[in-house]
Amino acid sequence: IATIGPGLGQGMAAAKAMDAIARQPEAAGDIRTSLILSLAFMEALTIYGLLIAFMIALALFVGLPVFVGTVAYPYVGDFGRSLIEGILRIAVFVIYVLIVSKVPEIKRLFAYHGAEHKTIACYEAGEVLTVEAARKYSTLHPRCGTSFIFMVFLLTILVFTFIGQGNAWYRILVKILCFPLVAGLSYELFRLPVYFPKNRLVHALVAPGLCMQRLTTNEPDDDQLEVAIAAITAVPGFPAEQIAIVEKPETVEGDAPQSEAAAESVENL
Repeated sequence: IATIGPGLGQGMAAAKAMDAIARQPEAAGDIRTSLILSLAFMEALTIYGLLIAFMIALALFVGLPVFVGTVAYPYVGDFGRSLIEGILRIAVFVIYVLIVSKVPEIKRLFAYHGAEHKTIACYEAGEVLTVEAARKYSTLHPRCGTSFIFMVFLLTILVFTFIGQGNAWYRILVKILCFPLVAGLSYELFRLPVYFPKNRLVHALVAPGLCMQRLTTNEPDDDQLEVAIAAITAVPGFPAEQIAIVEKPETVEGDAPQSEAAAESVENL
């Protein structure tokens, strides 16, 4: 979210600068200098925004749960403390997703997310990728990044029941240092549907992540599906037999003379 505003601003500034240079080529140098200064200022804002976002995330997903768990520890013990911390993290994440999902741009982004899942499912089914073929698949996918994040939240409950016992500041440090370990273990669990696609225990393990995807995916329109299909078929080595062949419209006789006549009319004007 912290990068969306500066990103849009940079794109708009560059477009306006190109338009200004096209209208006033003699002022290209001054326009280019102003553009570079503006882009540098936006980059600085992006960096500050990311730093602030990182600190807020650290406070909400690590600091707040740890301090609340520390207060509850005398009454609930080690597992109860980890459970409370995990529930708080999940609650903060769900509330955050619900809030950002109200933003029109994020709604559209979630629709592209759904288009991606439909396209991947169509590819994994071995079908030729077309809008009609992809449309019938679900916007949910067991190997989605949303499911991975949810897997991390669940695994932290178990892992930090047994490690990182101590005061609040010590537990925060341990959680930060152990995060790569927890993320790695979560990734291995995250990939279990690849190896055991019909296992009921695996289905139960990924079910919470699939439910969470109902918040992070929307039903895409045909244009968004076309974008997703174009993106995946552009990957080097993509199976040629799954790429739909688009037939070029035939040229109708008389089109060329009409185009030439139109061009001549413009020149005369």
